Amino acid sequence: MNGSVDEFRIWSGELSAAEVGTNFASGPNNLVPEPSGILLTLAGGFLFLRRRRA
Repeated sequence: MNGSVDEFRIWSGELSAAEVGTNFASGPNNLVPEPSGILLTLAGGFLFLRRRRA
């Protein structure tokens, strides 16, 4: 190969048309978080705040 790779992403399943559009619109070098990652982040923040108050 005589060239370069701008970006490379590996997914664990098929993407919907909306997910493909979001990834394309965001461009290279921008991470699009997975829905499960967002939920885990919110749950962790909630538990942190709850523990901090105690």
